Amino acid sequence: MSRRPGAASAPVLVLNRRGLLVLAATAGLPAAWRPARAGATAPAPPWLALDQVYIPALFHTGSGGRSPEAAQRAGRALARLQAQWPALRPTLLAWRPADGGWVAALRRVEGHLQQAVQDAARGDWPHSHEALEGVRDTLAQARLARGEAYLLDDYTAFHGAMEAITAQAANPAPLDRAVLRTAFTTARALWQALLQQPPEPTLWGLSPARLTQWRQGVQEESDAFTALSQALDRPAAEVPEPALRQAAAALKAPFVKAYIAFGLGLDEVPAR
Repeated sequence: MSRRPGAASAPVLVLNRRGLLVLAATAGLPAAWRPARAGATAPAPPWLALDQVYIPALFHTGSGGRSPEAAQRAGRALARLQAQWPALRPTLLAWRPADGGWVAALRRVEGHLQQAVQDAARGDWPHSHEALEGVRDTLAQARLARGEAYLLDDYTAFHGAMEAITAQAANPAPLDRAVLRTAFTTARALWQALLQQPPEPTLWGLSPARLTQWRQGVQEESDAFTALSQALDRPAAEVPEPALRQAAAALKAPFVKAYIAFGLGLDEVPAR
């Protein structure tokens, strides 16, 4: 993320075992961390073309083991990503060709892609998906280290904060409402920052159908935050733990709907 000189220190971003960017803050984000609107409206950066084929592969490998049909979709998405990578790599490299750290990051990305393909060939979709997560996290770390703001990195940061909530909902241990509220406060701040960055459809390659999908996902996610906020504000006696878990878990699906709208449909042809 770009930071203004002399601004307050931003919350620390750390990577957990799965490589998700998690905001290590317990309250709202300082203004210094909030991305500029230019991140949403500037001309499409060189890595958008990668994300358009990467996001579908990430999404479909996450469910590739559920059925033969799901495996077929995952295979198609991954094969398209693999086919596009040789043409995309030079464009990505040209961003900072003399930067050894950036060059090394691209080598790691290539290694993650190769691992994902190998795992998929064995029908190991969970590990294929995990390898693809490494692509996202490697690039996000590299851009962050270079002060480069990119809208989809902000989605990744929110995803990590959101999963801190949904993980609590899925944990069979008794819910700690204070911990849940802290996670909610952080995730809501990130979400509100994203709402200030609506993507310009043409610059971000959003077809009419995917733009509608993005809008629906954003509205549903905002509604889910409202519902969880109301559940947390009510006395514990009025909101049984199962209901609170349900409200927390409801944050995931609409966010996924909005995020994958940035990826091309399996029948869409990448631009050349």
